[in-house]
Amino acid sequence: MVKIIQENYEYILIIVGLITEGYAIFTSEEDEKKTGLMIVASILVTVGCIISAVTALD
Repeated sequence: MVKIIQENYEYILIIVGLITEGYAIFTSEEDEKKTGLMIVASILVTVGCIISAVTALD
């Protein structure tokens, strides 16, 4: 299990970011909370994509 996480953590970051974004869209009533969750989700997805792209170049 740990080995799977270590080998695929960039994809896990992207999936968690997308789930967070969906959660923010469908559940948050407050604009401030929704904005905060969307920022966190965007950062997670961006970092995951960058890591994935860098590791693909190696």
